[in-house]
Order: sequence, then structure tokens, then C-alpha cells
Amino acid sequence: MKKYAALSKNNRVFSFTGWMLAEDAQRLESEIAVDNLAVFAYSPTENDTSQPPVILKNPPIVRQFEFFTRLYGLPTYGELDPTFILAITYTLLFGLMFGDVGHGFTLALIGVYIHYKKKVAIGGIMILIGVSATIFGFLYGSIFGNEEILFALWRRPAANITETLIFAAGLGVGLITLSMGLHMYNAFRQGRIADLLFGANGLAGLTFYGAILWLGIRVFVRGLPVTNLVVMVAFFPLIFVAFKHPLAAIIAGKHPFEGKLGEFIFNTVVEVFETLLTYATNTISFVRVGAFAISHAGMMHVVIQLSQNAAGAGSLIIFVAGNILVMGIEGLLVGIQVLRLDFYELFSRFYTGGGRTFTSHKIARR
Repeated sequence: MKKYAALSKNNRVFSFTGWMLAEDAQRLESEIAVDNLAVFAYSPTENDTSQPPVILKNPPIVRQFEFFTRLYGLPTYGELDPTFILAITYTLLFGLMFGDVGHGFTLALIGVYIHYKKKVAIGGIMILIGVSATIFGFLYGSIFGNEEILFALWRRPAANITETLIFAAGLGVGLITLSMGLHMYNAFRQGRIADLLFGANGLAGLTFYGAILWLGIRVFVRGLPVTNLVVMVAFFPLIFVAFKHPLAAIIAGKHPFEGKLGEFIFNTVVEVFETLLTYATNTISFVRVGAFAISHAGMMHVVIQLSQNAAGAGSLIIFVAGNILVMGIEGLLVGIQVLRLDFYELFSRFYTGGGRTFTSHKIARR
């Protein structure tokens, strides 16, 4: 074991330093308690700024999506592991955008082969999103693009364009609100009180976002006028977001304004503008969920029309080739777009991803 140890100058003392699982550390401490030549100590001090490594622990069905989590970055110690949220949102959004019984079932079969034969994590993900696409295919009444065989259990996206896009935007509002809640949960766990109360994704930001939605419903749904009082109530939480840094300094017992006043005003205006722009673009970005569902139906309608206009064996060839082409191109595009929605619209609000993985060095299988 000497090669794993740090040696003292007189070659009499061997020291080992590293991170252990809590249960392993307790076990080791109890095992060497009766050994007078061994000393066990918990070493982190106030001067130790290194972050502990992390281990992701998820159920097998969710563990496949750790592949995507690692692409973004592991959670820091004490931060919420987003893999479970990623697994749910990715599976749901992919099914919404790629709903087709035939395409979803085919994708799931390909995933089974990749997962069990090639032992690649992406295969397990393909199984889940394929099942999701199959379920939404029944909801849309679509099988290999044909909408005349199955009855739509929910709606046909191309026949209900307005409702589909409104639903997608509403789903985006719900997911953005959820991500803000997760941000506040992380901030609470990590003791970041200023972020929890005054951050753009904290309590003040969530209140402002909700107030703007309420203002939109009041004007565009209920047809009520916009009064000065309504505008003041809606934009009041934005004041706390704008003055987050001075308020955080006050909480920390520091001077609220450091540096030049002009620089502070400029930075505040830019940050507030960026916050407003982010709220708008993130919400509108989810409209693509409905748009891809509509475009999927439209592309398959073209394939079916071309196959019906062909004669003999050409009809079948066009139908099969068209389905393969749509599955390949649109399946890849939808997969990338859903990952973008998760990473940019959701993760950016509550997740930092600056952690490092725990690597266990085992000696004699221990």
C-alpha cells in the first residue's frame, strides 16, 4: 500500500488523504480503532476550499439519462441532481414533438438492440422516448403518418394548430416555473439567501413572472384594461431583482454600493433588460414543441400524398423511403431541440453543473 501513501521525511509515517463515502469512512474508523499505530481523522478545515466529489444515484430507468447530465456537467456537492427532472421532461417533450405509433415503436425497437447488444446508454434513452412517441401517436391518431386508421384520443396537431401552440406555450410556462422552484430549493440548501429571495429565478423573479402572466391573461383573455395600478403591482417585484447585489451586500453586512455609481446603474439596466428578454424568449421557445408536432404531421402528409400518386411498387417504395427519411431527419432534429430546451430554458435557471465525479481507488477489492 506504500505506493498510495505520502511518506514522512524519516520514512516512518505513511499518510493517506482523500474522499470517502460516509458509510465507508465510519466503517474504516471502527476497524482501526483498536490499532495504536493507525490514526483516523476527518480533515476538512475552514481553509479547505476544495469541493467534495459527487456520486449520481438514480433508479436504473433514470440512470440512462446521466449520459446527458454529464454532457452539461455533474452537480456540485449539495446541489440537486437534475437527472430525474431531465428524464421526465426529455421523454415527455420528445413524445409531444414526435408522436407517431409506427415511428415511436420502431425507435423503441432500435433502442432495444443498441441497449442490449451494444451496451450503449443512448439505447436505453431511445427505448423510453420511443415508448413516449408511441403513446402520443395514439393520442394524435397517427401511425406511420396515416391519420385515417386510428382515432385520435386527444387531438390531431395539424387540425388544431392554435390549440396545439397555446398548449405548448402553457407547458413551457409550467416547466419554467418548476425550474425557478428548483433554483430556490438549491439556493436554500446551499445557504444562498440573496439568490433565494432576490434572484431573477428566486422568489422576486418568480413573483414578477407570475405577475406578467396574470397581466397577460387580464388583457388578452378577460379583456380588462391596463391601469397604472396593475402595471405597478406587476413590475414591483422587478425592483428587488434589479437591486439584488446591494441587498445581498446588506445581508452579508457589507456596504451596499461598491465602485462607481454610474457603473452600477449601467450594469443594473443591462441585467434587468437581459432578465426581461430571457423571460420572454424562454417562454416563446417552447412554442417549438407544438410546431414540431404540426410539422411532423405535415411532412408525413406529403409522403403519403406522393406514395398515393405513384403506381405499383413505386408507391410502396416511396412510402417506406419517406418514412425512413422523416424518422431519421426529424427524429434527430427533435432529439437535439428537446435537449436544447432542457439545457438552455430549464437547466440555466437552477443548475450550475460544476461538480466532479467521485472515483474509488480500491485495494484488494475493498
